[in-house]
Amino acid sequence: MRGIWKYRDMSTGDECFWFTTAWHWLHGRQVDIAWSPIYSVFYGAILGVTRDAAEAMFLHRLVIAASATVMVLAVMRRLLPAPAAWVVAAWWALLPINFDTMYEVHLFALMPLLLCWWMVLVGNAPWHRGAGLGILLVDALLIRNETIVTAAAFAGVCAVWEMRRKGRQECLPHKGDRNFCPTRPRSLALPNARSLALPYALPIIMTIGLAAAFYARSSKKFPELGPYYGLKHSVNIAQAYAAGYKQRHPEWPGDRWTQYGELCQRDFGTPTPSLVMMLTRNPRALAEHVLWNASLVPNGLELMLFNGVAGTRDPDYRGLFLRQSFPIPLIAATLLIVVAGSIQLRRQWRTWIGPQAIGWLAMACAVPTAILVMLIERPRPSYLFGLTLFVMAVVGLCGAALVDRWRWTERLAPLMAPLMLLAALLVPSYYKLVSYGQPVLESYERLRPFESLLSRPGAVFVGAYPQAVQAFVGQGAPDCFDCSIFEQRPGQMGLADFLNARNITVLELDPAEHVGLQLLQPQVLSEFPATARKNEWHLVASQQLPQGQWMLFARTGRFGPIIMQEHASDQ
Repeated sequence: MRGIWKYRDMSTGDECFWFTTAWHWLHGRQVDIAWSPIYSVFYGAILGVTRDAAEAMFLHRLVIAASATVMVLAVMRRLLPAPAAWVVAAWWALLPINFDTMYEVHLFALMPLLLCWWMVLVGNAPWHRGAGLGILLVDALLIRNETIVTAAAFAGVCAVWEMRRKGRQECLPHKGDRNFCPTRPRSLALPNARSLALPYALPIIMTIGLAAAFYARSSKKFPELGPYYGLKHSVNIAQAYAAGYKQRHPEWPGDRWTQYGELCQRDFGTPTPSLVMMLTRNPRALAEHVLWNASLVPNGLELMLFNGVAGTRDPDYRGLFLRQSFPIPLIAATLLIVVAGSIQLRRQWRTWIGPQAIGWLAMACAVPTAILVMLIERPRPSYLFGLTLFVMAVVGLCGAALVDRWRWTERLAPLMAPLMLLAALLVPSYYKLVSYGQPVLESYERLRPFESLLSRPGAVFVGAYPQAVQAFVGQGAPDCFDCSIFEQRPGQMGLADFLNARNITVLELDPAEHVGLQLLQPQVLSEFPATARKNEWHLVASQQLPQGQWMLFARTGRFGPIIMQEHASDQ
């Protein structure tokens, strides 16, 4: 991840929303309980360290990615022999599809899963399983709601596990590895119902208390919270439907993010249908959507395991890593390892799987959630980190069982950790390889000195990257538009009159948009700067860029002499 500050651009889209929620927590101790409030608190804590939006964005990505990688290694060291654990952890760490996920919240949502898995592997007491279940419930309530399926599955596993616990083997060292469990049986007493009540009830009670604490700080409360949750999930499924439809029908002119309502209105009779509405009103359209997502699953598995897709159908949203040649031989090698290793595991499954059975079962509980997400949403790796690690762990286990037949490999085991760390150092900077510049970051840095201007009550901004300006500079306060708003100007109306009529207070003329502006509104560039002052517009700042002249204007009639005093030196 080195080079992230130098080469990676600031994210927009959903990232703008998450930044705003973090800002609200930092400055008002307010969260939105329906939208991952724990993540908002974490992001807000990073903002407390640095108020620079770009630094906070990159820093919190680094913290999440590094923490997740350490936790992956910790889980794998409990689950697999040490050499295999190091290989799987390095495999995970080196894939850009993991650390460069589009939005950090998806990678953050993996942390509770990892913590749950580690908890049930670190000990064999009901307290460990109860704590793991509590962590999953926290994840479902306060981070990713779909984890409730995983929590329900794990609750069933725990119930069966406690009933069948008598006579199970206790985890003992294997071949000198203190973390890998092993083969000597030791009878364990069957716990009674009273001894199980507290280990499971206390984590659940603590989860409810934590959820209540966040609810007390939430901007949304009952009775509006129920419909709000419903709208959240309806918009989510509607956008997923529009994304799949756009892939199946590229001739559709709509935008999957902003015009999904028109498509869903046509197919389901409402712009924001629930899954039940889709099923009852147009089951054929829903079936097409699900079958299309199912057809993307092989590509999704390729992308999550190898950061590349051999085909042309994108299981993600970014359209990257398609038409690659390397996934095919890697898939063949992986299947060969799994098949050959499975034969070995079948003969000695009690040695290799039995002692860590509860850990494997906990990981497997993420699979039902992944299947539902793949079919209803799409097989996007950012939604399926739990499945990714489960598959990697299976491959690592099969590989370890396979090479265990060759005793000489034990001599190489101590070298595996330094080799994996060396590999991480030798891999070139991903961000340098794929960098397309930092236009959003550059725009943010130009506008950041005018944060007080844009965050004033009633501020309305027109310029480049309006969504980023609204979040990162205005902290969600101003209304922001791009220069396409000029298309709404009547031909006979002067430009200044139009800006005043729309209550626009800040106008940015970015050279990156000069070509489009010249076609749409030639007088914006030729006449407005010269006549701005007499029309009550003040040139707040200007800068010569390689692409042309950048200018920022503010409406003096709205803010009066305050602008003149605050930003006279900027001009």
